[in-house]
Parts: sequence; structure tokens; C-alpha cells
Amino acid sequence: MNKDGFIATSLIYSFFLVFISILAVLVSSFIANKTILIRYNEDILAKKNRDTFTINFVTHGSENFKIIYDEKDGNKEKVTIQGQTLTNLIQDSKFVNNEGRWVTSGTANFSANRSYAGKSGALMNNPAVSASILQKNIMSTYNDKYYFSVEYASNSNFSAYLANSSTASKINLPSTGLNWKRLGKTYTETNTTTGPYNIFYIQALTRGTGYFTNPMLIDLTEHYTRGREPEADWMDENIKPFNGTINYLKIEYLERNEEVIIKMITTQKNFRNVRINSCQGKNGKWNMTGNTQNQIKYDSQEKKYYSIFTFKNISDDIDCDLEWY
Repeated sequence: MNKDGFIATSLIYSFFLVFISILAVLVSSFIANKTILIRYNEDILAKKNRDTFTINFVTHGSENFKIIYDEKDGNKEKVTIQGQTLTNLIQDSKFVNNEGRWVTSGTANFSANRSYAGKSGALMNNPAVSASILQKNIMSTYNDKYYFSVEYASNSNFSAYLANSSTASKINLPSTGLNWKRLGKTYTETNTTTGPYNIFYIQALTRGTGYFTNPMLIDLTEHYTRGREPEADWMDENIKPFNGTINYLKIEYLERNEEVIIKMITTQKNFRNVRINSCQGKNGKWNMTGNTQNQIKYDSQEKKYYSIFTFKNISDDIDCDLEWY
């Protein structure tokens, strides 16, 4: 073999060795993370039969990651579980100053930004039967599965539906005696004729008064992937009404006094503070005072702020809603 051939062969062999080394590191890291997750899942299964707690963690303006630590050879390793981002396609879900371009037709007396029994929303008063409609355009995608819900209080009958969809989207809203109620359902979009737009309607069926707030339309297929979309019962139980986009992280089977660490990474570079809208135990057995820690730090490479949020002394199911600004 001549000198040039020897050098070329040596270079190829060197590159091959580097490739094998990198591959070995990646495989080793994958196996380590998988092992941690397997142990974590096994621990979850063992906890199912014990008295455990749940955290529902919602943020506005960030992505959330639960950090799992695992002791190995005296050192701590970690993997992360990512929260689920969800977007409500119906803007201005509280009808504030009609900023979401809500329009009406028929004889209804429509008033936006009305308050009733602790909630703000819209009022349709004494509408003619089947002639009065509160509506707006929204986006939808053919063959995607959606979650559709609305909160209302009425002394007459209404319905909510997407006009360009099949009747599968329709929610009947019977009289509640003017008490607030939330109804929701899932359906698959069948509209193929009018492009990406659909029309959301709240329609009067009998004369009377109806208050409406927090309508939600969420593309489950987009957020959860096709075939893995949750059903309406799960959405009703776990996702509270919201406007815009949230990140949701549900952490289950927590033992008493267990510590939970969540990393929140902002989605906007100018966000640098966290506002806690609410964070409390559902049964009054836990409060955040002295039981939470929030450390805000700056990532100089990503040029974004992030927070390490710690729950301590868990003794109740917890609902927590935070907002970056």
C-alpha cells in the first residue's frame, strides 16, 4: 500500500472509531434514561394501591417538565416528562368587550362582558325561538377530533354547535334554572366543503334568558396525535376552561410528603416573572405557604428565563395555575 492509501485508510478508520464512540455514548444515555423511566413507572404501579395524591399543574406562557431524579452509584441522574400544550381555538372566550369579533343575528338582546353569579360572559335575553344566534368564525381541520364545551346558565333551551360540521358537534343546552353548568363532548370534523373555516353558534330554541362563558374548541388530534386523543369525560375532569394557550401537566400517584420538582421554560424571551393565579389543595388540606419554592433563573444560551418550582409536604390533591409575564 502506498503512503496516500495508508493515510486515507487511517482517516477512515479514525472516523469509524469516533462514530462508534458517539454511538456508544448515545445508546448508553438512552438505556440509562429508559431504566430510570421503567423504575419510575414500576413505582407508579406500586403506588396505585396506596393512598396517593395528584397535582394538576397549568401555566400560561411556558412549557413544563417534571424532573425525575434517580440514584445510581451514589450519583443523581434525571430524565424529564413534558407537559401537554393546548390551544383554545375560540378567542375571547369571556366575551370581553367583544374583542373576539362576536356577531349576532335575530332579535336577541346581546350584551358582552356581563357578570352573573360569579362569572363573566355574554347575555342573550328574551330571544325569538330559533331566530337569534351568537356566532363567530373559527378554524377547523377535516377528520381531526375536537373537544367542544361551553358553560352556561339559563331559564330556557339553547344549543351550541359548529354550523359547517355534522350534527355530531351539537350540544343541547337545556334550562338550568339559571344555575351555572358546563357541558362538553368530542366529535370528528366532517366538513370538507368550505375550507379551513367553521362557524361557532349559540342558538336560542325557546324564549328566555341565557348567560354563556368559556366556550372551548380544542383540536385533540393536533395536540395528542391521531388515535391517542382523550375523551370528553377526561377533558371535563382535568382541563378547566381557559383562553389562549396553556401547558398542562398532570402528576399522579404522589405519596404523602413527597417532593415534586417542575421546570418551567418561558415561551417568550421577554417573560421573566411568574404570577401565581391559584395554587391550593382541593380539600383544604394543603396550601402553598411554606410548601412551595420558586427559583427563577436565566439561560444565557437560550436567552430565556426558566423556573424551578418545587412542591413540598404534599397532603392533598392540588390544582395550580401560574402565568409568566
